[in-house]
Amino acid sequence: MRPAIVALAMTMAGLAACGGRPTPRAAEPSRPASKGPDPGAAPADDVSREVAALTKRIAELHGRPFRRPVRVVVEGVGFAEGLAAKDRELGAAAPGSEAYFVASDDTVHVRSGARARPRRATLARMLAVAYRRQEHPSMFARAASLPFDQRIAFESLVRGETELVGTIVDEEAAGRDPTAEIARFTAEPHDPMRGPGAVPADLPEEVRRAEGFAFVLGLDFAYRLWQSGGFALLDRAWAAPHLTSRAVLFPDQALEGLTTSEPVVPALGLDAERAEIDRLGALELLVELRTWGVGFPEVRDLVAHHRGGLVVRIQLAKARESVGQLYAFDQDDAASAARLARAIAGVPRSEGMTLTAEAKAGRVIATLCRTADVGKLAPAGRRLMESPSEGRVDHPPLR
Repeated sequence: MRPAIVALAMTMAGLAACGGRPTPRAAEPSRPASKGPDPGAAPADDVSREVAALTKRIAELHGRPFRRPVRVVVEGVGFAEGLAAKDRELGAAAPGSEAYFVASDDTVHVRSGARARPRRATLARMLAVAYRRQEHPSMFARAASLPFDQRIAFESLVRGETELVGTIVDEEAAGRDPTAEIARFTAEPHDPMRGPGAVPADLPEEVRRAEGFAFVLGLDFAYRLWQSGGFALLDRAWAAPHLTSRAVLFPDQALEGLTTSEPVVPALGLDAERAEIDRLGALELLVELRTWGVGFPEVRDLVAHHRGGLVVRIQLAKARESVGQLYAFDQDDAASAARLARAIAGVPRSEGMTLTAEAKAGRVIATLCRTADVGKLAPAGRRLMESPSEGRVDHPPLR
């Protein structure tokens, strides 16, 4: 039984290869050489005026101007080719987009004939990303190399702030106060497992799921920070050295400060042919528990106290069909660890499989394997239970 979050981590790591958008790239791809005027292109004057107005408004929201001017190119038949080239870069384009952004020369490319309303909405979001790319180019460059938990947190921040700016611009254009729309969205917690509903259905399912996480988490995070302190708080999130999925899942904790750490993996003493280790942040624990059937309200409470964890996937020697999984979760305190162990122990098992969980102080050890192999993995579980934690980070308050 392979954990869902392992598949998710593999999906996120391979998004660039399969055409998804969450994974940014460190360098801009070269653009095709110009073939002369595009016969399908329309005059750019009206779009240029629109971009000028939007850049002015975005600068007002941030309280400081763009670092460099943003140019506008209106494209006809060449637009689809350019969009395809940018499709894999974080925030550079959206599915079915009317525009895309080229960071190397600060250029927004707009599809000729794009209708005014969707064009304006797309431009606002592209320019929101352009603003942050100018301020934090190194963050976008190194995002692909971040550990999974930090990468999904960064992608959530980018997507959330992009949509926040778009919502503000959209609501203001309609003559409405954006605070009402934002308050409506943040009225209750959102389950990120339902995120794919916000992503176009024509994308592969694994890409839809990964994009959905970043969209739903980021939207809630950015909205709540903006409600608490405007773009000044979002600036502090951008300046945070190690933003985590727990901070994104629980903005109130990010405002007040939180602690993360990871269990140390000791020598497990197993006669194993293979042992692979994956680190598990708050989002990964949430996905694991939801996949196992634990309800969202209970999961949310458990994940709110998760400092860090890991899963060791074990192939026992001379038993190629026998794969076991050992989990170690560090929680904030003994009480939350005990609740997590009870929730895991209550998960239904498939025939022939065993899932056990034990809590001690702030740590939970869980074992998932064939019933016949429980005794073989138990000593390794005890060693994990007694191993120390490492990499403790006390994240300073954003407030």
